[in-house]
Amino acid sequence: PGKKLLFMGGEFAQRDEWNHDRSLDWHLLQFTDHEGMQRLVRDLNTFYQRSPALWSLDTRVDGFEWVAAGEHSGDLFVFIRRGEQAQDWLLVISNFTPTLYQQFRVGVPEQGYYKECINTDNAHYGGTDHSNKQAIVAEESSAHGQPYSISVTIPPLATLVLAIQKQTDSDG
Repeated sequence: PGKKLLFMGGEFAQRDEWNHDRSLDWHLLQFTDHEGMQRLVRDLNTFYQRSPALWSLDTRVDGFEWVAAGEHSGDLFVFIRRGEQAQDWLLVISNFTPTLYQQFRVGVPEQGYYKECINTDNAHYGGTDHSNKQAIVAEESSAHGQPYSISVTIPPLATLVLAIQKQTDSDG
């Protein structure tokens, strides 16, 4: 929640602090990791623009809901961002550990199919590409105070953003 801030050079992971007396270190884009960071920031900005849940209730308490705070030694966080429309909400999962979690059960408020929209561990960004490639079906099994739950792969040192779909792509 709150306003977003990206300092000069952060969009490609410049190593040195920005200095107004010299140019940004654009030459770093020749390296895969820096190019991957630039792709990630570009995709995050695009996703942010088209996702009202990330900005429309930015300053209101009803735009944010904790699902799980500090799971597994305090380093795994799950929350929901909500928009003004009931259907505008996203599930965000952040793993601040080097541990890969597979089949991790996360509580969700609605039954349906969940699709991974953002995965900072994607190989396109320089990550290890641990992901949830198929739509994830919510089960009638409560978790984290939510009536339903999903079983997800949570990559190490990564953030996932998932959105609910009322049907899978294969359902038409």
